[in-house]
Amino acid sequence: MAYSVVIDGYNGTKQGSRKSEGKVMTKAVTGVHQQLGSLKVGDNFSGVYYLETSHVRKTVNGKDFTDLALRDKSGKRMAKFWGVVPGLKNGGYVFVAGKVDEYMGAPSFVLANAENADEPADKADYQPVYADIDSLADRLDVLRVNLKDACKVAKMEIVGEVVESVYANGAFFNKLMSVPGSIAPHYGCAGGLLANIVRSCEVSIKLAETYKLDPTEAVLVQGGAMLAIIGGVDAYGFQDCIPVVTTNGTLLGVSGLTMIRVATAAKRVAAERAKTVKDPADGPAVARLLHIVSSALATETERVQPMTKEAMVVFNALRMDRELVSAIDVIANDQNPEQEFTAYDPTTQRRYFRG
Repeated sequence: MAYSVVIDGYNGTKQGSRKSEGKVMTKAVTGVHQQLGSLKVGDNFSGVYYLETSHVRKTVNGKDFTDLALRDKSGKRMAKFWGVVPGLKNGGYVFVAGKVDEYMGAPSFVLANAENADEPADKADYQPVYADIDSLADRLDVLRVNLKDACKVAKMEIVGEVVESVYANGAFFNKLMSVPGSIAPHYGCAGGLLANIVRSCEVSIKLAETYKLDPTEAVLVQGGAMLAIIGGVDAYGFQDCIPVVTTNGTLLGVSGLTMIRVATAAKRVAAERAKTVKDPADGPAVARLLHIVSSALATETERVQPMTKEAMVVFNALRMDRELVSAIDVIANDQNPEQEFTAYDPTTQRRYFRG
């Protein structure tokens, strides 16, 4: 489908118009999709984007304008159309054309055209995917092999068996490769949960080495870190190109869903071991592993706080990752790049200095 694109002016289409000086140009949409996140002040742009929301508002002078939240795989940007666009379908796709202006030192996406568009057959430009997902999968494989070897040395085989009971499940692993790990930008993409698990596990292992935890504690650290947030496969998903919290995620949270998966795996492994191992002394190891999981995302208001060295390591690795990723997201997506400080980050309760 070809669309009329208006650049440096407005053509008075049925959506509404605003007169401005400059040459009016029209053309058919062709070529590469222009990612919203790559656009800078002064850029003209046009294309089909996902419309998350749209709201008709009024200026102080009573003039109508429409705010649109547009998305593609690079993230969300707010855009403004001077007028009312009849029949816009939130949760669908729209064709837009406009320019990135500057307003009070920040980029301002001002649209000349906006109209409903057909859903794209190829969603590659819309659903975000974590970078280097194949490399992350390879790193996860290395972690699994290393854990198995460490379990033999520490005589803690049950920890590795519980982890493998989870990860060797093909349905779980395939889902892990495709679900987001958050609704925030950094992990809010396909493979985001995988990235979060691999990163936090590698950091946990380094912390265990730095603080000289013994072999038993080190095995529990790695096993616990690999299991601590696996409930994310049930807690997060996509609605079109938007990362969302599922119904189960809302009702039970990542911690609750993780505990269900880990406890089920531990019970399954214990039943299998009981067939071949007489009087297995696995109870303490399983309890310590479950304690890591139950306290990994503890807050000040939750009852279960980390009470072992290995649980403290995993808890702090996850907290550090969560806060650092929040800072990276805020700095990268802040809409006032000319200011010394970013907008307020509610996760870490501060603004960030850019210099």
